[in-house]
Amino acid sequence: MVTTSISPSPSPGVSTALEAAIPLAYQSAGLSVLPARLPGKRPALGAWKDYQTRLPTTVEVGAWFANPHSACCLICGPVSGNLEMLDFDCAGEAFAAWSELVTAEAPGLLDRLVIETSPSGGWHVAYRCAEPVCGNFKIAERREDVAGPQEIERFGKTYRPRQDRDGHWHVVLTLIETRGDGGLFLCAPSTGYTLVQGAFTALPVLRPDEREVLVRCAWALNTVLPEPQDPRPLPAESGAAGHRPGDEFNRRGDLPALLQRHGWTMVRAGQNQHWCRPGKANGTSATLTDGIFYVFSSSAAPFEPQRAYRAFAVYALLEHAGDFAAASAALRQQGYGQDAPAGGLDGAGVDLAGLLPAASAAPPFDIQVFADTPERVIDWLWPGVIPRGMVSLIGGKQGLGKSFLICDLAARVSAGRAMPDGSVPPVGAVLLLAREDDASCVLLPRLRAAGADLQRICWSVFAHPTTGTPIDLAAHVSFLVEAATTRAFTLIVVDTFAAFAPAGTDANAAQDVRLLLDALTRLARQTGAAVVVVAHLRKSGQGDGDAMDAIAGSAQMTAGVRVASLLDKGHDDGERWFRVVKSNLGRIDENGWTWRFAWPDPFAEGASEVPRIAWSSAGDAYAAQDAGRKGGAPVVDRDALAATITEVLATGPRSVRATCEVVVATLRKEQPRLRIADVEVAIGDLLKDPLAPITAWEGPRRSRLLGLSGSQSESPDARAHRLAQGDPTQSVRHLKALAGCRTETASEALRQAKAHP
Repeated sequence: MVTTSISPSPSPGVSTALEAAIPLAYQSAGLSVLPARLPGKRPALGAWKDYQTRLPTTVEVGAWFANPHSACCLICGPVSGNLEMLDFDCAGEAFAAWSELVTAEAPGLLDRLVIETSPSGGWHVAYRCAEPVCGNFKIAERREDVAGPQEIERFGKTYRPRQDRDGHWHVVLTLIETRGDGGLFLCAPSTGYTLVQGAFTALPVLRPDEREVLVRCAWALNTVLPEPQDPRPLPAESGAAGHRPGDEFNRRGDLPALLQRHGWTMVRAGQNQHWCRPGKANGTSATLTDGIFYVFSSSAAPFEPQRAYRAFAVYALLEHAGDFAAASAALRQQGYGQDAPAGGLDGAGVDLAGLLPAASAAPPFDIQVFADTPERVIDWLWPGVIPRGMVSLIGGKQGLGKSFLICDLAARVSAGRAMPDGSVPPVGAVLLLAREDDASCVLLPRLRAAGADLQRICWSVFAHPTTGTPIDLAAHVSFLVEAATTRAFTLIVVDTFAAFAPAGTDANAAQDVRLLLDALTRLARQTGAAVVVVAHLRKSGQGDGDAMDAIAGSAQMTAGVRVASLLDKGHDDGERWFRVVKSNLGRIDENGWTWRFAWPDPFAEGASEVPRIAWSSAGDAYAAQDAGRKGGAPVVDRDALAATITEVLATGPRSVRATCEVVVATLRKEQPRLRIADVEVAIGDLLKDPLAPITAWEGPRRSRLLGLSGSQSESPDARAHRLAQGDPTQSVRHLKALAGCRTETASEALRQAKAHP
């Protein structure tokens, strides 16, 4: 059994050079083992990402360790049979307390684990899981207050202090974190690593409930708690502070007694109390510190895991099923908030003061006089392109290098290097919200090639740290506001809009697009950071003739941002053209800039395999192209346009948008300056003409359909059979949308069309 009194002794036979026998045994046990470098704790291979998904062969392992290596590492996750490791940092200061908690809750579990010590005095606890493990995440942290902003060293690591909302400088030290899917760790017999218990060739396989014990006991040692997030925001303060029953209960309510009344058990007293949920005899499910109830168990309904609650929120959830009005009324009857002004109560005694307008004649919404409004000077991160405190957009086709562009901009901000126009931004921190590109094998090499200060750049997929479930950014932008305020991010990139849009978002629906853009606007305003949204282009590309039409989704995508820029192909092979296409903040330099990939010298020692971006100003050819595009109103052949619309609809009804896109694509060569807006105008003119050969009607989900005159008079079933005979290869979904019929009808029509062509 592992106890805190263990004094590890070096494993016999460990030297500065590893023999191949032990790594080969690891490989034979189904572990992805690689040679490693002690400085940096990284694999000693130029390209090793492949071994995150496949085991190295016996020949590969033998060849690697035929040469002298002082360290080896194991890749965690599915490739190694769902291997996971708990890393106890800060000289392992939390290991003893964690061991006691695990032993108390699950006797015998600790004895089955593989445990080793690290050169810094830390501990590694390794095991396999019966189910897939998530990626790396931090479990327990502690805060240490410091005197000022000067960097400090703790346990061999350098930390840069930051300020909290009260202006206090502090650092946050990670006590316990995991190495999971995609992660790795150095292990015995590497120099300085000593096995204390078990062997990596005989890792135990834990059930989900056993793994939960290990993680939950680690959560119990976390002292850096999030701000309490009540299920519903409390009413705003009104009149004298603390008059509301909920506020007073937060101050003097007996929360321990309330918890015990509902089956919770205190398992450890003191300033940081440990509580066990109902239905369990031991173990820690939550902590109570300074009046904040922090729950980390996933089986403690009605509470959510990894969430903090004030006393009033706990009372409302346990006593009134989350009904805050009923909870407030009940507390008032118990004597809480009795000194509140009578005008703030409704007939049931519920405190509504924060929701009612003041007694004065002032309106209950914001009305301000321009004469009293201070003028705001725009603070540019990149003058004319990226404003601070606002949302801007960068659009581009897939494969053109948008992520390279974002990494280049992030590198310039993090290192304080000049922008392409020569302006120098202040050195700042950057947050990349990226769900499409892998951080470790895509973004990291590109940032390094761009010369970024990696200490100043963070990344996130904005997901739950334990389950990996994506978090709705629009609904929980407050999480980002808090993180951005704490870390003082200068630039926040959302890559891409589609990846972070809430589930069910219709990119062509203005209200859906506005939902996320409004949340990002609040983020920019409240933090002062420059928020950049990356967006794709329509499948039809830029052939519509108007750069603004190229951005995929609703027109709100560009209308909702202050500055929109576009990345496109340049005139020459390999050249990219980047320019501003919309700005509400001043004059636009529409010629923009061009860039190419600058590849490193392949013969230079240690050369990177990743290119960087080399910028230059757009030349005269781009100025001429822009002048041609903006030289006047588009020259459109109206007769040809009307004829093409009729030809397109002759193949069957289409939505207005689909009709416009097909017409523009058909006439692209003859009318290169034709825009979707021109086609929409032409369709409107045709519909006004009583002799025109086309008609319009409302289709499924209130979509507007177009077709030749007389096609609407068909029943949906008849239209489905006619269209199916014309194209038996189309999908059921497509036919259903065109005909406005049921799925069963469309399926039967296509079956008959194929059987009797």
